[in-house]
Amino acid sequence: QSGHYGRGRADGFKSKFENEEIKLLYSQYFFKQKMEMVIQLLIVLAINSFIFIILYFANSKEWMQLMVLVLVVFFICIIMLVELINNRSYSNRHLTLVSIGIWLLQCLLLFVLIGITPADQRTPSDHMALVVFITFVTYTMLPLSLIHTVVLGLFLAFVHALVVSLLAQRNTEKHLARQLISNILVYICSNLCGLYHHHLSEIAHRRTFLETRGYVKNQLELCQQKEQQESLLKSVLPHYIATEMLKDILTSNGMREQPMNLQFHKIYIKKHDEVSILFADIVGFTKMASGCTAQELVKILNTLFGRFDDLAKKNKCMRIKILGDCYYCVCGVPNPSPDHAICSVLMAFDMITCIKEVRDNTRVEVNMRVGINTGGVLGGVLGHRKWQFDVWSDSVTIANHMESGGLSGRVHISASTRACLPSDIQCEPGHGEDRDKYLKEKQVTTYLVLNPESCAEQAAALQKYRKQIVEEEEKEEVEEEVEEVNGNLNNSEQHEQNNKAHTNGALVKGNKTMFTSKEVLTNGLEVISSHHYFLIVVTLSNRKGYL
Repeated sequence: QSGHYGRGRADGFKSKFENEEIKLLYSQYFFKQKMEMVIQLLIVLAINSFIFIILYFANSKEWMQLMVLVLVVFFICIIMLVELINNRSYSNRHLTLVSIGIWLLQCLLLFVLIGITPADQRTPSDHMALVVFITFVTYTMLPLSLIHTVVLGLFLAFVHALVVSLLAQRNTEKHLARQLISNILVYICSNLCGLYHHHLSEIAHRRTFLETRGYVKNQLELCQQKEQQESLLKSVLPHYIATEMLKDILTSNGMREQPMNLQFHKIYIKKHDEVSILFADIVGFTKMASGCTAQELVKILNTLFGRFDDLAKKNKCMRIKILGDCYYCVCGVPNPSPDHAICSVLMAFDMITCIKEVRDNTRVEVNMRVGINTGGVLGGVLGHRKWQFDVWSDSVTIANHMESGGLSGRVHISASTRACLPSDIQCEPGHGEDRDKYLKEKQVTTYLVLNPESCAEQAAALQKYRKQIVEEEEKEEVEEEVEEVNGNLNNSEQHEQNNKAHTNGALVKGNKTMFTSKEVLTNGLEVISSHHYFLIVVTLSNRKGYL
């Protein structure tokens, strides 16, 4: 029988796994999966021992030395039960030793029964049923390898045949040989039946392990691909819009009777009352482009705009788009921010510092012309395909003209932005209406923020607000981590409660993609069995990459 998902095969007595790592995982699964059978067998032994003790005190109280052995067996069973129930993290070697110990306890009870049989009533066939039971239990319920079970089964048959032949020799001298031959046939049949059952169970176990492991692996890969797709969508769109769109897509896919492209397509638009819009254009871009090849120019722009993206994240801004050599971002979207104006100003000065490094490296006179305006916008996504987040309002148009009417190396802001800035940020008249007709038509009053290089007080003020933003960002990150940990703990507790009735199986180890790690997959794969009947319980957790 072949495992379709697990790069392993289980065929006949020579069943092997192609990967040693998978073989190790299966071995751990097999031993853990039979833990419940071991506990059940110990309970049966303890009950049998207790019944022996009751019968001893209820009758003539003979065979005192044998009853001591029964008491020893009883207390050993209780101790092993308590230990196994309280601690289920035994290694394979420990479980093997425990299984051999259980086999010895069974043999002790068997020979106690032989010992209390009256001498004149002993025959070679005494307690053959119990021998068959112990043999079959060894093959079916104990977590032992095939060679261990065969050795124990044959050893028990040999010792039992030797003991009963010596004890019953006087009573059945005439028929001793025939009875011993009959016993040997029973021994052989019981071992062959146990071996056959062990073989079939091994095939079923391996098939179940490989298929279930493959199923979990496929689920992990699907979850990983889903996370990658969501991450890609959320890198293009704001989180709240991406989440809503994904939810609607899944809903529409689940409702097959409704067409995907409706005449009245849902519009994902949200109003944002107080945001600051920043436009930044590279002054001298044409001269820089003429001095390098197209590949070099694209490489420079990619590096530069990549730096701008990092600065935007640092200053709580969100890039909307790149228009040629113009960088366009907003602050206060999607989450409202009371310090959107100062964050935009800090972003502008960081961009000017960044372009200065480019100017020093390339020795080309390039600079940034930045314009900022504050107001309300509508932000969202339009259309059915090739989604792109954008914002619309007169405030955006004014911000665009603030940039075109600004000065090289200066931050040009409107009166609405100036009103949102702290009082210790120093500005001077910008006279943007003299350089742009649209600003003049709209009667927009403009200002130029003093550069920190020219004013020490301005530099100190900007540094103060920059430090506050960093502290707030660190505080938010800590709060998000705490919320994530609490959410994971709540999910784990809820998952544990929901699956408490099904946690009697084995935890299969593995890596989230290759399943070759030696770390236990928490809440990953639980295979619960009663004898050779299996209940597969696959549970998936929401943690990143782990089951």
